Amino acid sequence: MLTATGRSVRETLVIDGVSGLLSGEFRQTGADSFSLRYDLNFPKAVELNSLHGSLDLPIDFPGVRIDGNMVVFPERPEEPHFYKSDNVRKLEMELAGGRFLVVGGRQPLSVMLQDNRPWGDATCSIRFYFSRREGRISQSSLELDFQIVSGKSMPVEPAGAPAAEGYPADVPILPRESTVSYETLEFRIPAERGRAIYLENPPDSGKAAGYRLKLPRGIRAGAINLLHAGERLPVAGEFGELVVRFADGSFRRFPLFAGRDIASWNRREQGCANALPVWQDEPAYGGTVLYVSGFRLDRDDPVEVCFRPTAAGGRWLIPAVTLTEKPVRIAFTGGEKVVVGANAEWIPVTFTDDTVAGSPLDFSSLADAPAGKYGFVRPASDGTMTFENAPEKRLRIYGVNLCFSANYPEKKFADALAERLVRCGYNGVRFHHQDTDLLDPAASDTLTFDPEKLDRLDYLFAALKKRGLYLTTDFYTNRELKPGDNVPECDFSGPQLKTLMPISRAARENWKEYVRRWMRHRNPYTGLTWAEDPALFCVNIANEDPLCANWNLSESSRKCYLEYFAQWKKAGNPDNFTLFLSELQGKCLDELQAFLKDDLRMETMVTSLNFQMNSALTVMRDRFEAVDVHSYFDHPSFPETKWAAPYLFRQQSAVGGAAKPLTDLMACRIFNKPFLVTEINFCNPNRYRAEYGPLIGGYAALQEWSGIFRFTWTHSAWGVERGASGPPFMFDIAGDPLARLSDRIVIAMFRRGDVSPARQKFAQRFSANDLGVGDRNGDIANFGILGLTGQVGAVVVPRIPKDVTVLGGSDDPEIKIPFGPVVSSTGELKIDAGSRSFTVSSPRSESITLERGSLEAGRLSVHDVQGFQTVAAIALDEHPLAASGSILVIHLTNVLPTGMTFEDETMQLIPDIGRLPILVRRLKAEVGIAAGERPFRVTALNGNGKALGEVKGVLTDGVFRFTADPGCFPGGVMAYHLTR
Repeated sequence: MLTATGRSVRETLVIDGVSGLLSGEFRQTGADSFSLRYDLNFPKAVELNSLHGSLDLPIDFPGVRIDGNMVVFPERPEEPHFYKSDNVRKLEMELAGGRFLVVGGRQPLSVMLQDNRPWGDATCSIRFYFSRREGRISQSSLELDFQIVSGKSMPVEPAGAPAAEGYPADVPILPRESTVSYETLEFRIPAERGRAIYLENPPDSGKAAGYRLKLPRGIRAGAINLLHAGERLPVAGEFGELVVRFADGSFRRFPLFAGRDIASWNRREQGCANALPVWQDEPAYGGTVLYVSGFRLDRDDPVEVCFRPTAAGGRWLIPAVTLTEKPVRIAFTGGEKVVVGANAEWIPVTFTDDTVAGSPLDFSSLADAPAGKYGFVRPASDGTMTFENAPEKRLRIYGVNLCFSANYPEKKFADALAERLVRCGYNGVRFHHQDTDLLDPAASDTLTFDPEKLDRLDYLFAALKKRGLYLTTDFYTNRELKPGDNVPECDFSGPQLKTLMPISRAARENWKEYVRRWMRHRNPYTGLTWAEDPALFCVNIANEDPLCANWNLSESSRKCYLEYFAQWKKAGNPDNFTLFLSELQGKCLDELQAFLKDDLRMETMVTSLNFQMNSALTVMRDRFEAVDVHSYFDHPSFPETKWAAPYLFRQQSAVGGAAKPLTDLMACRIFNKPFLVTEINFCNPNRYRAEYGPLIGGYAALQEWSGIFRFTWTHSAWGVERGASGPPFMFDIAGDPLARLSDRIVIAMFRRGDVSPARQKFAQRFSANDLGVGDRNGDIANFGILGLTGQVGAVVVPRIPKDVTVLGGSDDPEIKIPFGPVVSSTGELKIDAGSRSFTVSSPRSESITLERGSLEAGRLSVHDVQGFQTVAAIALDEHPLAASGSILVIHLTNVLPTGMTFEDETMQLIPDIGRLPILVRRLKAEVGIAAGERPFRVTALNGNGKALGEVKGVLTDGVFRFTADPGCFPGGVMAYHLTR
């Protein structure tokens, strides 16, 4: 029996038939302290295995400081009892917000730390043993003293913030309060706007100079804490750095990652691991948001800290800095860890690589084989792609990338891959990261090909061409030069060719020789050299080669470019680094393109500069026959080790951001040139990636783009030959049914042409005067937003198409980011960022993306939705949906691997990517299709197109309704075939 009165507790214990009494008393001893005493009394001794009190902490807790020494909880469960001592005076535990719990006793304590993971509990127990803890016991006691200790803030005021570097008018005003507090932290706000630290990194000259903040002499601090925010944050990756100098002259660098350590001042985000929103201005004053972040020091004698943004164009506002004696835990927790497992919400999925032939998911009827049958692909005068021998036809490509060894499968697997891709509906493949595996590893140079690998690549080319897939590739990705290449400027510190080509004739000649050997090689399986083959529709000079992103990849190249820049200025040129790089790279690209066209006589389209977006690059891309730019949404970043766990994702919705990644991409297009996106993905496991299919398919068709290549099918030959060896993650889609079904939506809307292109065309004007502009893409703020209604892009004078409206006049209205509904000029697309919904309504395909409630789009309707999902209806016959007797309905929720672990329910930080099998989230939706008087028969399909069984539906008032339920048949259901 347990009784409690005030601050005491009494419990009767019965052991071996003997009744005893456990009594406890809680006594407050100060404003932030209390004591706890337990006494155990039995009338006679009883046998006890262990008598202790226990304090349980989460296993990811920073650890416990015991008598001044830090005891860190183990990463892996090895020895459960990892700390024992019978002579402990004091334990300190770091709480959130700069507070510490100190536990001690009047006598030395007996303490043991136990890892509970071997028993299935993700905690660590601190055991405090009674005065007698085991054996035969009649009396024993435990007394503990607890105290909450608050850390001390030591605000540091900048002696003179970098106001001289400029404090633009659009940078937020500071808090009007003199201090901003978070828990025990106190930040003092400068009285003058210019006293805050503001830094802006030019997009074209490497790292900014930074701002050095000298700390008070002799100060002792265990952490640096910032009140700050940023803008122009990268989608993922490093934004900036803190470099701390200590009294002995040593340094410690702290990288700041977007989505982990810093967030935008323009919108309130929920926070992230080390950036908690603590102050927001009134909306009338701009709604500025400031965040608190903390950085733990290894030493306690810092003397100076340097702040520097490192992301191109990054802007960093730091109104206040404060030091603390001990680190302060930022109390951002989305909750407990989330581990995905099979249950009522998550259903195991049966999925293989191959689509069932002749099934509703078999899109091979779209193939127009072989590729190249109409001659070389040509840019048409309207900016689309046509053919040398069939100018009346138009070509749109939707394809995939193959990376690294995936370009070199055994021949029998090459044929199977070609058939697999065609059944999925693809008509293009990009050979990517193929250059290293193509080489003979024993050669002294990187110009000698491995005959077996070249033969495999030849055969794969032929197999894909035969089935109607058009090919593209890069002439350089990551080939690392060797001494035998005789490029004297190379220091062999990594892949350097695209960095060196603009300044090294030897590097350019090496590139030419590599391309010459490859393109003049005759493919025995096609009978043509690679240069002669019209199935190779486009080539890229070098992957992601803008010099503004590559000039300083090594210390030697950085030094070399800065020396050239100094000479360039001495010759009378302006002090504009972007212009310097643009002119230097422009001459290089002209030389290399002339080599392809004049020396090799290649008729294939040529492009390059497929990375980043700014005015200088737009002008430079105008020299090519086609424009190619890459885009990723929720690209992962890596807080600890690059390309290793834990992985960081921002978990944002593109629909909720008014299609932000796509509108930026739209503005890069140059009118009257084919526009390609040879790398794109909404990266897995972004929780909103069910929006990818209709967003990409709908807006790419509205813009009348020419080609899109999903990155990537797989990164390995194993993935081609044997299927996915692990769970789908980040980029690979071969084993991902959600991505594969999303692509069917893109293929119907974009490749098949179900969605109409806009007739309205709006452009920004560019000229050679913009070659020095690297911090923006055009002068019109939010210009790409117009792409939600009409076609948008660029025109480069003097070539201005007559059917394009050029904007930029003083009378043009301001373009604002919309948070309400926006309907395309065709009436077929409607996006509503505020409700996070998107609809497509075309004659042959319709889709609805929403998070909750009900929505209609033409003949399609969805009701009773609870959770983000997409429902799409695609006519499989030649009729519009209104008259179709064969309709494919795709229902996308979310797909995750078993055991994938998130640090909390925000799903941003992933320490464990999980394992097979994959699971589909069981979110139901009532689907309605206007059917007139003719009902449908509904057949549930698995992700490969196999029929699983019939689903009941009902026709009421001309609308046929059925329930889409991923769990309606074992193995998971993500598609349905409606026939009548």
